[in-house]
This record gives sequence, C-alpha cells and structure tokens, in this order.
Amino acid sequence: MDANADQPPIMDIDEQANSPDNPTIKQDMKQLASEMRDFAQAEIAYYQARFAYSKAVAKRSAVYFSISIIAFFGAAIAFILGLLLILAHYFGPVFATLIVTGASISIALISAFLGRNNARNFKFPEIEDEDNG
Repeated sequence: MDANADQPPIMDIDEQANSPDNPTIKQDMKQLASEMRDFAQAEIAYYQARFAYSKAVAKRSAVYFSISIIAFFGAAIAFILGLLLILAHYFGPVFATLIVTGASISIALISAFLGRNNARNFKFPEIEDEDNG
C-alpha cells in the first residue's frame, strides 16, 4: 500500500483557487454576512420574546400589588376606626380623634424622614466618579 493513497492529490495554487470545494473570498464574505444577518434576527427575536415575557410578568405583578395596597388601606382604615371607637369610650370623640390623628401624622413623618435618609444612600460611585473626573 502506498502511504499517500489517503491524501488528496497535490494541486498547484491556481488549481486550488478554481476548485469547486474551495469558495472564493467573495463567497465566504457573502456567507458570513448571511450568517450574521440570521444571527442578528435570532437575537432580535430572542429579546422580543424576553421583553414580552417580562412585560406580562410586570403587568401581573402590578395587578397583585395594586390589590394588596387596596386591601392594606382598607385594613388601615378599619384599624383607625376601631381605635377611634375604643379611645372615644375613654377620652371622648374629640380627644380620640386628636390622638389617632396625631399618632398617624407622627408615623407618617418618621417614615418620611427615614425614607429621605435612606434615599440619600442611593448612590452609584462609578457613575459619580465618571461625572467628576
């Protein structure tokens, strides 16, 4: 057996360039452009599907959060009314209203100050460094 029997025949450069197995640079570039176009279209389709899914999840979450906020406010109103009824028995309706209103305003102010202080910590050092330097 000949050792070169498994190898293709040796061709010179001109024969290799004109060979149907060897595409030209132009054909390679066309194929590359076609594959890049297909890849870009697949990426666009992927991100569109991902956006549609995220949008559906966000919409569903917004509905559930809305329901929970409405229920929470209903519970808060019931609590305040119950507190008014209980305190009115001991202090009278006017002072009970003042006590409940004062407590509600105090809770609101404390929460607002805590929220403001917490929001001041919301910084992105990387972005601020880019802006300053």
